[in-house]
Order: sequence, then structure tokens, then C-alpha cells
Amino acid sequence: METKKPTEASKEISRLELNKKFYNLSAVKESLKDFRQIGNFKLEVEEDRILLTPLSPIEDPNWDCELCNYILALMKNNSMV
Repeated sequence: METKKPTEASKEISRLELNKKFYNLSAVKESLKDFRQIGNFKLEVEEDRILLTPLSPIEDPNWDCELCNYILALMKNNSMV
């Protein structure tokens, strides 16, 4: 997992990069539905990565860790791991 955090000067929105070898795309999509009250995300799939970019700033500075934990829990509960 690699997180690009914004600097105070840039005001850039964070982006979460997930390795497709470790994260299941179905679980990622399902988690984004459940996280709608936190924020909406742009989902991009590349050859080896899943990229998640918030469409607007998210107040919780730990959103990326919380989302990753949620995805992993979904994968475990759905026996995807």
C-alpha cells in the first residue's frame, strides 16, 4: 500500500495505491459502496495496481488505513484470502 499524502502547500487530494497481488478488486468495489458516507472515490485499475482517489477532500486523516483494513476484512469474510 502506498499513500500519497497532500502537503499543506499543495492542497492536493490523497491517492491510495493498492497492489493487485494482495487486494481483490471485487472487495475494493464493495468497500467503496460501504464507504460512500466517508467520501466518493475515482477507481482506476492498472496492470498491477488499483488506484483510489477521493473526489473531494476527506476530513479523517486515517481514511486510507481504515479503508485498507475494511477491504482486508471483507476479503477474509468472503474467503478471498
